[in-house]
Amino acid sequence: MDSFADQVFDRTAKYIEQVFNRLGESVSKASDLNRLEEVRKHLRPGKMLRTQLGIALCEHAEANIDSLARASAATEMIHTATLFHDDVIDGGMIRRNQDTLWREVGTTGAILLGDLFFSTAIDLLLEADDLFLAKSFVGKVRELCLAEVEHELLFRSNKAEIQDALHLARGKTGTLFAFIAESCADRTNAQEIKNYAEVGYLVGTAYQLLDDILDEVGTEESMGKTLHTDKEREKFTLVQQGWSKEAVEEQMQNLEEQACALIAKSPDKVTRLRAYIGQFSVSKLT
Repeated sequence: MDSFADQVFDRTAKYIEQVFNRLGESVSKASDLNRLEEVRKHLRPGKMLRTQLGIALCEHAEANIDSLARASAATEMIHTATLFHDDVIDGGMIRRNQDTLWREVGTTGAILLGDLFFSTAIDLLLEADDLFLAKSFVGKVRELCLAEVEHELLFRSNKAEIQDALHLARGKTGTLFAFIAESCADRTNAQEIKNYAEVGYLVGTAYQLLDDILDEVGTEESMGKTLHTDKEREKFTLVQQGWSKEAVEEQMQNLEEQACALIAKSPDKVTRLRAYIGQFSVSKLT
């Protein structure tokens, strides 16, 4: 891992820790801090795929490290908050090779902590006094929440077209990838901002399709989380609609090629993006 990546990961972790400490200070008068400390282990980074995408797309320069790290920390906290909520909804027992948060603090506690993480992640970006990032972030989080509502209320148990599945994956997962990618674009170049955001959407959508496959064919030992909840809850995914693993992987590859084409004028970034996408493999993860 190069120095740029090391510095981004390190500073991102420090921002997340800073936010957690602030949470402790804000509730110290009203709660048992020892209880709050139980949450800390659930903030340990997972694969940090969103942060890794930023490292692949961002110019490798000292001036970009803090902005990317702040955006990454906010994104990782929102992602963690969605996992807190998802595990309550799905009855997930394991996440990141440990008991899920709701099993330790109860379902109400996990939901409320997720809500708190949502708000403090936004606050973290507002502190940077960067209106572009803040507006983009709030818009993407709203889009994520809307997609989750659509999936739960409109598509459960329903038959639908591939466009519907891609739309849901794009909204549920692509949004945070899109935010990180957009944060790496040249602010003075409207087309680049649009292209980078689309790269994030495409990559995030592909990753969600992979996750849908792994929920069906993966093992909890290799994935470190509760699986097979999509079938139990009759979630609408291509896999649950009867698509073969190979057919879904072909869709993933199409999305990934579209993403690389959008940044074709920057060969170094294409190389880094392809190396990053190389992680998206069923065979490597099962």
